[in-house]
Amino acid sequence: MELSQVLHADSAQLQIFDSALCGLSPTVMTIEEHKSLFKNIVSGDMPEVGEVKLSFERLVRDAEPIKAELKKFKVAELEAMNGPMFRKENKPQLINSVYARLMNDYGFLTVRDGCLSISGYGDDARTIGIRKRLASLTAADLEFRREKANAQIAEHKAKIDKIKNAISNPTTKEDFETLVKYKGEESLTPDQRILRDELVAAEMKAKLESAQLAKAQVDGVKVDTEVEIIKTQHTRDHYDLFVVRFSNRVSPDEFKQLLASAKKLGGWYSSYQASGAIPGFQFKVESDAESFKAICRGDTVNTSNKIIGAIEEKKSTAVERLRVMAERLHISGSAALNQTRKTNTHRRAMQASRTEGVARELIALANTMQNIANAIESGAAKHLDKLRDRAQVEMFIRFIKNAKSDEILSTSSGYAEQLKREGEPATLATIEYVKFPDYSAYGYNLSPVIKALRQRPGMVRLADRVQKMIPADNQDNVKLRIPAELAEEVFAKLGSAKDQVCPMSWLLAHERRERLQKMGITSIEQLRAACREFLEFQGDAPKVDKAVQLERALVGAKVGIDFFPTPKHVAREMVQMSGLSDCLHRNPEALEPQAGNGNIAEAIRETGVEPDVAEISSQLREILEAKKFNLVAWDFLEYNTKQYDFIFANPPFGNNADIMHTRHAYSLLKENGVLTTIVGEGAFFRSGATESNFRNWLDEIGAEITQLPDGTFNDHTLLATTNTNARIVKIIKRVSADN
Repeated sequence: MELSQVLHADSAQLQIFDSALCGLSPTVMTIEEHKSLFKNIVSGDMPEVGEVKLSFERLVRDAEPIKAELKKFKVAELEAMNGPMFRKENKPQLINSVYARLMNDYGFLTVRDGCLSISGYGDDARTIGIRKRLASLTAADLEFRREKANAQIAEHKAKIDKIKNAISNPTTKEDFETLVKYKGEESLTPDQRILRDELVAAEMKAKLESAQLAKAQVDGVKVDTEVEIIKTQHTRDHYDLFVVRFSNRVSPDEFKQLLASAKKLGGWYSSYQASGAIPGFQFKVESDAESFKAICRGDTVNTSNKIIGAIEEKKSTAVERLRVMAERLHISGSAALNQTRKTNTHRRAMQASRTEGVARELIALANTMQNIANAIESGAAKHLDKLRDRAQVEMFIRFIKNAKSDEILSTSSGYAEQLKREGEPATLATIEYVKFPDYSAYGYNLSPVIKALRQRPGMVRLADRVQKMIPADNQDNVKLRIPAELAEEVFAKLGSAKDQVCPMSWLLAHERRERLQKMGITSIEQLRAACREFLEFQGDAPKVDKAVQLERALVGAKVGIDFFPTPKHVAREMVQMSGLSDCLHRNPEALEPQAGNGNIAEAIRETGVEPDVAEISSQLREILEAKKFNLVAWDFLEYNTKQYDFIFANPPFGNNADIMHTRHAYSLLKENGVLTTIVGEGAFFRSGATESNFRNWLDEIGAEITQLPDGTFNDHTLLATTNTNARIVKIIKRVSADN
């Protein structure tokens, strides 16, 4: 103890000093020894009161060695020992602060409630003040400190356990806030993101509904005049009206309050008195007029039932409106989809595909609106219950399409994979890429905005705030995110001029934010939850016929060998003249070689018989596979695996290929089998040996020959056309006359 301390100490302090001198250990005090003493107090291995006092005296005596020990600690360790208040101190200051905290530990042993209060400044004053307090230290004080410390430890442990539980298994909004605080938003699993969005959306929706119901309480406005209700009719529209009139005038302030109350009840004030009209507060429902009369007596009226009824009425109207729009869209889309179109040129084929694509989208939109209407009516729509029109539905479709594009861009290994994934349907994982409409813009987009603001009186400061959004080193290809509050203020100040100077992306974002706000959606969590629900209710479009797509892709291209499809009416005529329909009871087997795009095969299928087909062109084979025909061969002339009851053909005509194919088809017929084939006109008038022999052969076997009208293959509904004329040849394979 310093001499100055002894001279300034009172008798109690000197008594401590004297007793301390008697048992003071010569061993230098350490920080670990100090910690051990207080650990024992907390654990219940309670030291004697005198031992505590001696420990303090050693701490005072060995101040310099202890500070030297503290000097070995790193700054971060000293800051941790001191707490967040001392983060900006240098190392010497931190050492002094830690030493002061060690001394204060003894002082707090004497404090039951409140703070440790010591007069004066510096270590000397702290030493005198704590000595004085330790003079009255008792075992009960140490026990109280133990209980309090253990309570704090238990409380801290409970807090840590709560944090651990929140991180390992978050179930509430608060849990997710904790998880994001300690682990970051990127640590959330897909399921956790979904649950978090649902919790946030539910809370915000509950707040909105509570705010609506809070308006249900209409305070009374007691007026010093008589009030009467007069039943009358609207002078123009002739519906019943209930007018509340006062015998005397009320003050302007009272009138304002009464008018606000009347509006909450669905009423209004009218001063019109021509044609027998009665001026006063007007109500369509008598009960509302009675409630207003009660307000005028000073009574408080609750209109929650009226608000709930109005909400239900709006919901019912919305459901009906969505259904009517859906029906109109479905009719329009179906009519466009089923319309007959010419597809005989590449341009016509592509135009037909585009038109039908739009029609499918209309039908999908109609199905979506119908599904949402049903969900709103049944109560299944939690986040889309305030959806009211087609524009909102199309907005959600766009949100999800944009999200899908971003998902493909982010998760594809390269451009080739991106192209391959085009048309991939959206999933729940897609919704993670949904973005809330924001007011981002490039620096050059903001120049017209800033210029327009500077030209208007009183808007220079606003222009300066927008200007500050552009960094000094801004590059034109870097998008800037503008705070929504600032952009909305710009919109409000510019008025109609915003359409000329604001970026188009701002106008679109503003429009979408307004639509979302009408639905009560103001956060990204709500938007994601609504998009997931939308995905659940999104209607399907009629499936695209892959075969039709493949056929149209071939229009205008050279395909196969002399590929000219059979007109569908000719194909049906061939099947009919063959007698196939009369033999169905025998389960006949049929074949179409050179099947092309399958027009004849489809006519066979219409009878209930599934034909085998052969086709050498890989492009045409793909169409036949899409139509689910059974392909048995590539080159028909090399096919001899099976015999058939019926064969139908439209072979290529060039180089007498039709003659070769007809003879080979005949060889594949069963006994009494029927071949119905198309043969080019040249086989019947050319004088070559092949043609002559073919004509003689047809005569020998009794072939039936039917001339097709000129221009039969020039039908503009076909994938490819020709002016070549042809005939239908029907042959029945009879083994012998006796048979």
